[in-house]
Amino acid sequence: MTRTLVCLATLFLYGCPSTGPVPASPKPRRPEPKQVDEAPKAPTDCAVIDPKQLAPAVPYPERSISESANLANEGVDLLVQSRSRNLEPVEREEIFTEAVAKLLTALAADPYNVHATYNLAAAYVQKQEFDQALAEFQRAIDLEPDLAEAHFGMGVVYVLKSENDQAIAAFVRFQELDTGRDRVATEQAKEYLRQLRGE
Repeated sequence: MTRTLVCLATLFLYGCPSTGPVPASPKPRRPEPKQVDEAPKAPTDCAVIDPKQLAPAVPYPERSISESANLANEGVDLLVQSRSRNLEPVEREEIFTEAVAKLLTALAADPYNVHATYNLAAAYVQKQEFDQALAEFQRAIDLEPDLAEAHFGMGVVYVLKSENDQAIAAFVRFQELDTGRDRVATEQAKEYLRQLRGE
């Protein structure tokens, strides 16, 4: 039985021995390439555009600044969304991570974006990374010294770190710059100062 299978396999693989001439190889399936005298011409259906009709080129710094502002706004929206109580912890973390990524990308496009810098500091406070938050609040103040919100944020972080003298200085500076636009922050600063001074 085994010998029969071997014989059949040999016949199948090698075929029957032949004594006749070897047949010619089959013709190729694709046609032979034709000789071309000149290169094909490009289609002429594309109209020539007058450069005067094009929008003017926007220099890179201007493009990056506007894109940075858009990214910062998207990052802030995501930060607010990540604070929702209706989210599962994993979903909250994903949204928060995306928010921080957008803020960092905004700062890569425009390192002088105060809005992105301030909100990145707020994100660090949310994650309780207080040293990074202080560094970003300070950077926001360096970029815009009269940014009252950054002074308030620094005061809150100093309170959380139990560094009362620095907290008092930050809240006093906030009060000097405060225009009363954010009534909640104005009242909170007064309350923090009362507690810190023991009044």
